Amino acid sequence: MDNIEEYLSQFEDFELAFFWKYKLDTYMEGTQNEIKAYLGKRNLDETKMQNLIEEYSHKTFTDHELRCSRCKSKKIITKEENPSETYFDPEILKIASSTYNDINGRKMDYACVVCGLALNPFKHSSFTRKILNAVLNILSLPINNARRGHW
Repeated sequence: MDNIEEYLSQFEDFELAFFWKYKLDTYMEGTQNEIKAYLGKRNLDETKMQNLIEEYSHKTFTDHELRCSRCKSKKIITKEENPSETYFDPEILKIASSTYNDINGRKMDYACVVCGLALNPFKHSSFTRKILNAVLNILSLPINNARRGHW
């Protein structure tokens, strides 16, 4: 099994459908052909993938897991940014830090592995969750699990 097949074998059918729709064109032609061949092995033709996309676009989940708002996948990656590594002017650093997620000036960026959507998981979070997040930030507790909805 080559790398692309090994990578795609971790995806469920609905995730492959969204991957096909949103990320296929980001790959070089040879890799696109490998992806299409793998989709064929999984018996996913264009019609079936369109149906999966339609079904999952409107699906709601009650498991409180962090999911992509577009494809509903739980395959989310995070990247932590520290503005002090980017900015040198203290005034710029102060302004930049005010927009960051925690009191230490770090920002967590979230993106969907499947469809590539950049996510802001707290944009529509409840008031209670925002309060809890603020308390955890003040206490400087590890909040990775809280941010993923495991609390």
